[in-house]
Amino acid sequence: MKQLQLFNAKSCRICGEVKSLTEFNTAHENRDGLSNRCKRCLANYNLKYRKDNRQRIAERQAKWYCENRDWRLRHQSEYFQRNRRQRLEVNREYKRRNPEKCRAHLLVYRALKAGNSSRRPCEECGNENSEAHHDDYTKPLEVIWLCRGCHQRLHARLVS
Repeated sequence: MKQLQLFNAKSCRICGEVKSLTEFNTAHENRDGLSNRCKRCLANYNLKYRKDNRQRIAERQAKWYCENRDWRLRHQSEYFQRNRRQRLEVNREYKRRNPEKCRAHLLVYRALKAGNSSRRPCEECGNENSEAHHDDYTKPLEVIWLCRGCHQRLHARLVS
């Protein structure tokens, strides 16, 4: 019975806890096929690494982004072609359930296009790249201009 437990559990190299095999990611280079760190310790390591190496990661991502432009464009095109019907159905359903919101969004878009209104910097942080936020959809042209980050934070505060 004790031997069976050994096959169903493993000790984490970092925290030293004996955990179920499901608590470890696969690692084909190891003899048992599992990582020597549990998922929680690996997640903590990854968070710390990303925090400590933010600039290095951003540079590596920018380099990859430039070097793989053709692949990215092809991949995006294939993805959008595969999921086109599903996106159309989701959009149709959203418009059916939220006619007032869609009308307000359309009126803001048309006002910008006609030159009757203009995009302003974010009212929170001053970022030039901003989007319209409606506090009241019954007043479609009364909007607050927020950058994407500030807009998401505002909605997160409204939800909680």
